[in-house]
Amino acid sequence: MWLSLLLACTSAPSILQGLGSGAPDPRWPEAGAPLHHPVLEVPEGFGRYGVFVVAGHGTGSNVGNLGCRCIQEEHFTLEAASDLAARLEITGLFEIIEARSDTARPSYPARLRHLARSGADVLIELHSDARGARVAEASGSVGDEICRCTDVDPGLSVLVSDEGGEALDAARLALARHVADALGRAGFPLYDGGRYGAQYERDTTEGVFLDRRGLMMLRRPKVPSIIIETHNALDPQEADRWEEPRTRDAFARAVLGALIAYFSEERS
Repeated sequence: MWLSLLLACTSAPSILQGLGSGAPDPRWPEAGAPLHHPVLEVPEGFGRYGVFVVAGHGTGSNVGNLGCRCIQEEHFTLEAASDLAARLEITGLFEIIEARSDTARPSYPARLRHLARSGADVLIELHSDARGARVAEASGSVGDEICRCTDVDPGLSVLVSDEGGEALDAARLALARHVADALGRAGFPLYDGGRYGAQYERDTTEGVFLDRRGLMMLRRPKVPSIIIETHNALDPQEADRWEEPRTRDAFARAVLGALIAYFSEERS
């Protein structure tokens, strides 16, 4: 089982990376950059929790950005969210509810109604960023839309709203901080927000931002909700890393660790 291996092992490739070669490890987003799988412990009596996994965009004409490799964001998020959902569900620790599929493109209000019916305890939505578009160079096209590439500003971020009331906002921030911390320790660089502007406020935890754009899926849920901006879709190397199973695996393991830490803290 994936969970039993996860709880017992660290990542052999990350331990062996560079031994005997004298060469420094590649740095993310270079190919072969080390990603780490910390050993996780599930507390006795942990319970089972509901996680509502949302693939960002994918409703009406809202398809998201067009990445360097000419992949529309809505297609990337659906694949990444489905992969995350499957890896979390196989642990048996969570009931996973997916907000959309390759045949269903529900509106945002419909997703919120689905969330309320599901009884899920938290919401995690996946996106990709498109940073540095003004300095990006054309790399192809899809219809009339140009695909652009740049090597500026790789890394991920975790977005959260603080417009839900004191208790809910505290829970949202706690979840966001656990996720950002776990992903950083796994080897994913955390974005510093250099190109985000005034609509994003840095939190005290690296990689976490208070999102001031009023996004429905951050503001409206009655349970803790976060958006993970997984990477800069305009960075060709980072886009390539996210097509690799090892990246998806390390990402899911880190999110799993963050959820265990968050729910353990909530229970205490």
